[in-house]
Amino acid sequence: MKSIQRSGTPRAAACCLLLMSVVMSLWSGVASGAAPQVKSQGPGFYRIMLGSFEVTALLDGTHPFPIDTVIEDVPKAEIARDLERDFLQAPVQGSINAFLINTGSKLILIDTGAGVLYGDCCGKLLANLRAAGYRRNRSTRYCLRICTRITWAASS
Repeated sequence: MKSIQRSGTPRAAACCLLLMSVVMSLWSGVASGAAPQVKSQGPGFYRIMLGSFEVTALLDGTHPFPIDTVIEDVPKAEIARDLERDFLQAPVQGSINAFLINTGSKLILIDTGAGVLYGDCCGKLLANLRAAGYRRNRSTRYCLRICTRITWAASS
């Protein structure tokens, strides 16, 4: 039986690492302005070291995610069974995050969150960026937008 929770995780992690590798190798000089690495945690953001880079996940917000209607190529009965096994029911809470990579000399922002696309539940990215110790004007001048059906709608 294919587990919903486990099926996308390795693939998403591999895509994220590949994306970060491409960003680092191709755009090593895009963002300017040294930024000290903070190496602390707080609500609304989570930091992790990846080699010498500090990666900060920034929460834009959470929203009810209709997993039972969005997931493709998985029978609804299997989705319901997996949700029940994990004591969940549709919709599940979906987390919308952006990632700030601090190389020590450069800041690279990956994605920009959903803004107000889902209503008042989101749009907290700038506040959490400030809470993480960064100011909008000190952040990278370049933003890589990950285009999916959802983020494409947010940018239109």
